[in-house]
Amino acid sequence: MKTKLFLIAVMLWAGSLTATAGQLAGKNIILVQGFQLQHVFMSRTHDDGKRFGYNYWNRFGLYNQGNGAVKVASPTGLTLLDQNLPMLKDANGTKFNIYDTSREAVYYDDPHARILHFDSTYRLEEPNGQGIGATIARQINQLFAEDPSYCARTNGCIVITHSTGDLVMQYIEENKSTLLDANARNAFDVTAYIDMAGARGGTEGAAILFELAEFLQGLASSTTLSWYQQESVDLANDWLNLVLGTEGVEYLAPGKHFQSGVLYNLKPQNARNTGLYNPDSIPHLRIASAGYEPYGYITQFFIKGYDDSVVPLHSACGSSRALAYSSCVENRNLHGKVTSSVDAPSWDDLYDYHYPFIQSRHLRHNGHQWDDRGNTMAPLITSAQVAHDLTIDVDAQTTWGFLWLSRYIRIRDAEDKTMAQVLTESLH
Repeated sequence: MKTKLFLIAVMLWAGSLTATAGQLAGKNIILVQGFQLQHVFMSRTHDDGKRFGYNYWNRFGLYNQGNGAVKVASPTGLTLLDQNLPMLKDANGTKFNIYDTSREAVYYDDPHARILHFDSTYRLEEPNGQGIGATIARQINQLFAEDPSYCARTNGCIVITHSTGDLVMQYIEENKSTLLDANARNAFDVTAYIDMAGARGGTEGAAILFELAEFLQGLASSTTLSWYQQESVDLANDWLNLVLGTEGVEYLAPGKHFQSGVLYNLKPQNARNTGLYNPDSIPHLRIASAGYEPYGYITQFFIKGYDDSVVPLHSACGSSRALAYSSCVENRNLHGKVTSSVDAPSWDDLYDYHYPFIQSRHLRHNGHQWDDRGNTMAPLITSAQVAHDLTIDVDAQTTWGFLWLSRYIRIRDAEDKTMAQVLTESLH
């Protein structure tokens, strides 16, 4: 029988607690990135995607106070691509060329936060220990070899994942005994996971992109293209410019190489057949949303149910069933309206120890780890004891709709805050 999270209503301090920069609820944190689409159009990086992994979190308030994660000296050779991908900025806000992987980056130190990174052109498992799982495991082994008490001195760590990072860390947890050395297995003490837009259940969008990447790889073997092939390349370039918010960028050309990588693992059937379990019974607090990226309306044609332009709710909510959902819980919609008519996973449909925590109708996929504001958020747990020294205490407010016919439960003033700020105020 599924083990339930024991929810205990508690009276907490009335005063607001201020978290140390880089810590959450007084605990050191570990950040794990998601899939990075630009890797598909690049040669494999020389640093296992480290520079990109750090830039992935360069607006997240719980790392370096949101002031940027990577600094690149005197960036040159800016392209139209650089000018339209806001994630690719140095600490001073200067954009740089993503195709130049030769320069050494200077990484800011944060004593309370670590970033795990990977190159999205690899699958979870690859020959000769080159897969994403082995890459992340090596970083964990190194982290605890250099700082054995990193989690111990705060009585456990909190791991924050975004998107594909959720699938990656579930894989690590399931394969700890073979991937981690004895020191890391003992020192990697996780109090809870916070999975933002988690992709452990995969996404139908990955299946589309996987087929596209495989098709393009077939074209890449030719130095000259037939009329029909050139038409296909032009159409793919137009689509990618739309998706990435650029204009006139030639992502595809004869002779380029494309790696579908972890897209293979993110196809829903593959993600859900990976055999992931939670052997240590670690709670996973799920944060799900259904906002639009600039291309968001396109995903409605092939992703089941509501999605955040990348990940469907069936994955983000932590459901064991890949069905079309419009909420993570059966008694609340994404706006926070209390209702009894919504498509959502039942409690028994959730993976073990997976608990929908916060949901939002308008927060987009990359708004979770960036500094997006202006999004209402609905708490699905307002008060609970997650672990002996980790407590949920959400500042929730109830409002009423027209003629008191509808009731909404939302996080107070969430639209003025980033996700990092909401987490800081909601976990103690």
